[in-house]
Amino acid sequence: MYWIESLYDADGDVLAEGSCGAPGETTVITEQPEELGVKTNAVPSVMLGEPAHDVATVTGTVPDGARLVFES
Repeated sequence: MYWIESLYDADGDVLAEGSCGAPGETTVITEQPEELGVKTNAVPSVMLGEPAHDVATVTGTVPDGARLVFES
């Protein structure tokens, strides 16, 4: 995307104006990362003494350093 800067004086007269595509007036737009989603499928109930389990499905862009932790 390109934009052009314009500098006006107090009366609204143009003092200076850039040019389209000037190096300092270029904005690079990148694709937005896919939204992060986490879905878990925990066992809804467990008999005393029986094992329980959970599965997490993670979709989207996961940030560097992110962690997924299961706690009982």
